[in-house]
Amino acid sequence: MPVGSLYDHIMAIVIAGTIFVSSMTAVTTLNFNRLLYNDKQQLIQVATNIMNSILLYPGDPPNWGLNYIIDEEHIQVLLSEDEIRRFGLALSESSSFYALDPNKIAWLVGDTPYGEGLELISYERVRELLELQGYGFRIRIFSPLVVSVNGLEEKLNETLNRSGTVNLSFSVTVKHYDDLSPVPNAKVIATILYSKKEGNTFLTYLTQSLNFTDKFGECTIADLTIDCPISFIVAILQVNIANLSTVSTFYVGVPPGYAAGINVLEEYLILTHPKDIGNPNEARFIQNICLLKKSGELVVVYNSTGSEDILNWGSYDNWIRLVEGLSGRDVSLVIVTISALDPLGGGAGGRRRGVLVVGPYPVCFGSRVVSYGGVLHGSGVKVSRTVEINGEIYVFELTVWRE
Repeated sequence: MPVGSLYDHIMAIVIAGTIFVSSMTAVTTLNFNRLLYNDKQQLIQVATNIMNSILLYPGDPPNWGLNYIIDEEHIQVLLSEDEIRRFGLALSESSSFYALDPNKIAWLVGDTPYGEGLELISYERVRELLELQGYGFRIRIFSPLVVSVNGLEEKLNETLNRSGTVNLSFSVTVKHYDDLSPVPNAKVIATILYSKKEGNTFLTYLTQSLNFTDKFGECTIADLTIDCPISFIVAILQVNIANLSTVSTFYVGVPPGYAAGINVLEEYLILTHPKDIGNPNEARFIQNICLLKKSGELVVVYNSTGSEDILNWGSYDNWIRLVEGLSGRDVSLVIVTISALDPLGGGAGGRRRGVLVVGPYPVCFGSRVVSYGGVLHGSGVKVSRTVEINGEIYVFELTVWRE
């Protein structure tokens, strides 16, 4: 065979082989991508079914979030997690779809920056009830609005070391959580609460200002007057637009976990001694309790009656009071003033400060559940929808993955 013809035959074989290999690679890649797509779609379907089961059914027993009594300053739960036969968060006997029970949600919070939480049912037990063997999941419940501030924490910190009158101002930005688009015409109520020592007690004072966001979702809050020196300070922002609202709490640094844990069940306010923070021999003295209404009104509902308003390591490790109106739909937050020793010092009047504990957690930071469930391994899928809790709109997000 002539050399030229041999060369042509060899090239033809090489080209044909290359085309064949490329075709096989393309087909393999196509099939692999199709498998990935089908797997993801299957996972989305699993997550959607589970989400609807959680949100549309109250569980069994349907009132499992209310099976407790208050006994001698302690919560006595009347059922174990093994007695919960079906997991659901829907409000029992509600005529509305996707209306959730705030008490069931409170039992999912777990430990918080303020101390011990109220977690009643474990992740493994819920996974068993949802028949999710071979899968992992995580639940988040948060506000559909994202609120950010500029220049607030620094100015709050300055007030702790000042005397005389101090005027505060800062900027606020409000966005939608899903696409971070600006929210114009949102009503922003800024409430600054601060404590001052008067004799042997701490009294709570407030100053407020209001503004509306512009077309960029921004506004400036000004004319907030603080009468220094002060012992402690915290800022609360209440944001409302149409049927959406949220609250945000801003401390100087981290939340004051050394003062007390704070939880709410129906009309009961539950304070717990922080076992792992600060000196266990240092008592905390409850000074007063205030309710911040959604309108911005601050109402004092309890003032200290004496020596029994105390938290310590011994027999007073819990402090529970029935607070009328605490679970009302017009209530935004509860604020408890506690005389406590700050491990880091600071504030006027020595190390003991009139700490303002805002709760319950994580409502005070615009959420209901920060994270309940397992730790994500690899990739998963997220499904979400809006839900109603005690008249407020939240986003329920469920992440599901294979294990």
